[in-house]
Amino acid sequence: MSVNFDLSATNLPAVKRLLEGRLQAAIRLHGTTSQTLASAASEVFPQSITLLRAKDTTRIVYLCPMGLKLAKIWQMSAMDIATKIAADLSQIAAGDAGRLDFTVQAVPPGWIHLQLTNAGLANWLQRLTQGIDSLQLKEYLWQRGGEGEKEQPASIILSKAGIGIAGEKGKHKTDVLQNPVYPSKSLFLVQYAHARCCSLLRLAHLDGTIILSDPHPELCSPFWHLLAPNPIPWLNSEVFPSSPLRLVHPAEWGLISQLVDTLDALSLPPAAHRLTEWLKLATALSTAFESFYSACRLWGEVKTETPQLAQARLGLIKATQSVLRLILQDLFGVSAPVEL
Repeated sequence: MSVNFDLSATNLPAVKRLLEGRLQAAIRLHGTTSQTLASAASEVFPQSITLLRAKDTTRIVYLCPMGLKLAKIWQMSAMDIATKIAADLSQIAAGDAGRLDFTVQAVPPGWIHLQLTNAGLANWLQRLTQGIDSLQLKEYLWQRGGEGEKEQPASIILSKAGIGIAGEKGKHKTDVLQNPVYPSKSLFLVQYAHARCCSLLRLAHLDGTIILSDPHPELCSPFWHLLAPNPIPWLNSEVFPSSPLRLVHPAEWGLISQLVDTLDALSLPPAAHRLTEWLKLATALSTAFESFYSACRLWGEVKTETPQLAQARLGLIKATQSVLRLILQDLFGVSAPVEL
């Protein structure tokens, strides 16, 4: 079964898909003067043109071979195409101020590099702290599956549609309702990380570092909001958007990078998802969180001397909790405990 997943129909903040949407908009913008070329490019994108995440855990950079792919279609040099599209993307980026801020660069022989600015990354992280509502995603999957209840976890909805562990219809007939394909021990590690996130957030609420809505375990919900500070002081200066990010430790960037990769992967077409791959994503995110927690202090001197750094780290914990909850409750249909 092939499912074409339209991120615009969901509320999943995947950086890759958001930037791909900007690329499509740039093609349409170019089409105001070159309609035929834009139409040809639309046929190529996104099937054969995609963004590739650069292997750099200290920046959020994506690479696109747009010029190389369109050179024959547009009968232009790859570098000229990349330069033109980069210019259109820059116009779009200017209109994204205060949201998904990113820089654009045309690079020989015909690549386009897109990098989230510090302000863009701060805005994205802030979005994650507000929680992720996957209701529209699950309704979309339910419509494609045609069976079961919309309230069921995505893993079961996909199974109803015939998408099992192999990720393809008809390959495996085992229903995840009867025989889960994920080992409970591995999911426990994810549940433990989620509970640790909740515990740290509640402690910070009790000492006044942050303010949560309904911080008590029995009241914890998927939409556990961080009320203050709002926004989180992600940047060294809120006055200057180009200000450096407060989170500069390798473990902090490792966790941020894993959050980006996780949401990018979850935004892929459902048929491309294998439940075991979901588990690998969840485990990798949990491991990145544990590394962050071991290396980055929240209290003591950090809280007294650099309280805004402590708040930024707590914001990163809240973002992680939101994604872990999404994976546990909405993908695997297991509890996302607030304490163990």
